[in-house]
Amino acid sequence: MDKLTCKNIEGWNVLCDASNFDKNGKVKDTQQCDEVCSAICYCGDCPIQKAINKLADYEDQEEQGLLLKLPFKIGTVLYNPVPYYYKGTVRINEPFIFETKVVGFGIENMQLTIKAKHNGEIREFTVDKIGTTFFLTKEEAEQVLAELKGGQNG
Repeated sequence: MDKLTCKNIEGWNVLCDASNFDKNGKVKDTQQCDEVCSAICYCGDCPIQKAINKLADYEDQEEQGLLLKLPFKIGTVLYNPVPYYYKGTVRINEPFIFETKVVGFGIENMQLTIKAKHNGEIREFTVDKIGTTFFLTKEEAEQVLAELKGGQNG
């Protein structure tokens, strides 16, 4: 992602674009707050400057590999089609879709893991299972369920 902020000569975070850099990659003249708005206040107190500083912090964290982008939020429902399920100790040989709710994320063996809850039981799996074992929409899960049912009948 291209950065939208850079530091000017005085060390302030400012909005910038490619035209603000010289041939050596140094920041040239950049747009200052007073050019963007007519706020009459000390720049450090300006809401626009605060927004620029926050954006600059996020961009710096992303460059340093410290910003983690999650595939969805906690509370998202995931759908898990299965060829059979258990009711107590009895195995039911019928395809079924389990609905699980994302309750957290983790890291295991340098991979992002998802913690999802179904009937009080928490399962943990890696993010690469999304789209193969777990699905974001019921429609996708129903397509897989239809294939599972077709495989039983064929």
